[in-house]
Amino acid sequence: MGESEDKSEIVKIDVWKEHHHFKIYALYIPPASKPNLSVLIIKQKTIVIGDMNAHSLQWGYDDSNASGREFEELLNSSSLEIIFDASDPPTYTTMVVIAFSIFSMFLLI
Repeated sequence: MGESEDKSEIVKIDVWKEHHHFKIYALYIPPASKPNLSVLIIKQKTIVIGDMNAHSLQWGYDDSNASGREFEELLNSSSLEIIFDASDPPTYTTMVVIAFSIFSMFLLI
């Protein structure tokens, strides 16, 4: 299957705690989608969480994909840090008709 246009879902939440402003982005990037991460404004106190379906050799996958390459570029061009453990099981499990998905990647600055 080829990599397709961006079909990402992105929600931005602004949170204030006293005089501190935090930006939280929650993302879902479908498999085989080529995300446009330029819409993310990365500054201090920014958290990016989500199910990115981002494969990269840098975080333990045997392959890489468009989403993984986009996140590699984002990580290399910002002070975001990735919190990910390659030994964790896959985040998507299917049983009959019930599906459960959890956040697969956590980035923070």
